[in-house]
Formats: sequence, C-alpha cells, structure tokens
Amino acid sequence: MLRIERILDGNQTVLRAAGRLTGPWVAELSLAIAGAGQGRIVVDLADVSFADNDGLAFLLSLAPEPRVALRCSPFLSEQLSTASKAKS
Repeated sequence: MLRIERILDGNQTVLRAAGRLTGPWVAELSLAIAGAGQGRIVVDLADVSFADNDGLAFLLSLAPEPRVALRCSPFLSEQLSTASKAKS
C-alpha cells in the first residue's frame, strides 16, 4: 500500500508518499504527479520502504523531467542507483 499526501507549498506541489511503491500503487503515484499542476513537483519518497521493478522503472523515467524532483531515503536512492546501472 502507498499513501500519497498532496501539499501545496508556494509555487510547488509536494507529493509525500509513504509505504511500498509496488504494483497498482505505481499508477496511483503517476496519476498524482499528472494531477499536480504546472509548477514544480517534489516527490518526497523518504517514507517509502520499498519499490519493486515497476516502481523503480517509473522513478527512473522521471529523471529527464525538469520540473519533477525526487527526495529519496538512502535505501531508495541505492535501489535507484542499482536499477539505473542494471538498465545501462
């Protein structure tokens, strides 16, 4: 399960996620990002305890998007780094 909280902070939207980024929750996060408006979007993943391959692939797909910034825990950052190297 993934809980997503939307916080408006000036000209940016913070999407704070908590739980596991797996299965259908990847699509939920994608919808939340799509509905976050036109400004900067900070996806706060500090409380995400795990991401499966689909979740990691989705997060990696956000890298080229200049208005989206990911805020990850050290564990999730390491998962993303490993997934990125495996993709190359």
